[in-house]
Amino acid sequence: MAFYGDVGETFGVLGVIASVMGGCLWFDGNSQARAWGEVAIQMFYILLVSLFLIRVAQIIRRERTEKHA
Repeated sequence: MAFYGDVGETFGVLGVIASVMGGCLWFDGNSQARAWGEVAIQMFYILLVSLFLIRVAQIIRRERTEKHA
C-alpha cells in the first residue's frame, strides 16, 4: 500500500492489520503484557517502514517525471 497509496490509505491498512493482530490475541485469550507489547512494537515497525517506502516512492515518481519533462 505504501507504494501505490498515500499516507491516509497506509494508515487505514495499518489500522486493519493492527485490529486483526489484536483480535487474534484477544480471541486466543492471551492477556500477557509481553504479547500485547510485541504487537505494539510490530505495528510501530510496520508504520516506520511504510512511511519510509511512501517517501521513496515519492522520490522515484518525482525523478521519473523530471526525466520525461
